[in-house]
Amino acid sequence: MYTKQLGDTKIKIPAIGLGTSLFIEDPSIITAGIELGATHIDTAESYGTEPAVGKAIKNIRDKVFLSTKISPKNFSQENVFEAANNSLKNLNVNHIDLYQLHAYNDEIPIEETMESMNSLVDQGKIRFIGVSNFNVQQLQRAQKASKHKIVSNQVIYNLSDREIEKELIPFCEKNKITIIAYTPIGKFGFSNEQNGERKRSEIGNQDISFKIRKILNSIGDEIGKTWAQVALNWCVINPQVVAIPKASSKERILENLESTNIQLSDSQINLLESVVPK
Repeated sequence: MYTKQLGDTKIKIPAIGLGTSLFIEDPSIITAGIELGATHIDTAESYGTEPAVGKAIKNIRDKVFLSTKISPKNFSQENVFEAANNSLKNLNVNHIDLYQLHAYNDEIPIEETMESMNSLVDQGKIRFIGVSNFNVQQLQRAQKASKHKIVSNQVIYNLSDREIEKELIPFCEKNKITIIAYTPIGKFGFSNEQNGERKRSEIGNQDISFKIRKILNSIGDEIGKTWAQVALNWCVINPQVVAIPKASSKERILENLESTNIQLSDSQINLLESVVPK
């Protein structure tokens, strides 16, 4: 499995991990994904999947880079410790590799939250601090309030949503912060829905998705890969980006992992990026 450095740490994580918001009843899919090479497992207290992840990694904890997220409502000093302890219990582990703030909370001072996150690192309950859905300004505030380096920012990133390329990716490249992309394949399905009663913006978005899907299909046919593999490969071309696609079967996880075996040409990349410029 192709790996990338996490932030400026000495830790390597797979370019393609596994998002687990789907898995509540069947942890065996997670275990299968780990055995295939998707050893970065991402969950969150709000997903309700931490117990399933805990079952999946019970006998293979040493193989897993484990990340979870704390909900913004729990960013007060007292609640941070309680939430972390609950996640440790749900996951049945003695430490979390990457503990992430799930979104910025304007109602609780970031200094208070980061002080508690730093204490968790010092106590050995978490190894690294990450954030999720933070913009550049929010990331700067959080880092200024923390003695430990923020190593990652988990955000949406795919061919139809390239907003982070304007400011966030350049900032993270400069500061050696890993981008963890969720929804990295995007949603490019076809629809038979009539356009007559839909908003113009929705019609426009569907037209863009249709164009992207056609290009993905075309390139996939050229190189003998699926359209989803092409989309996922594009997402992690940047050395600063890793991805955590969701998957509902062992076969889909393997398909995702094999997307890193592609070498897209410059012309193919330019064609993909021509539909939705950054």
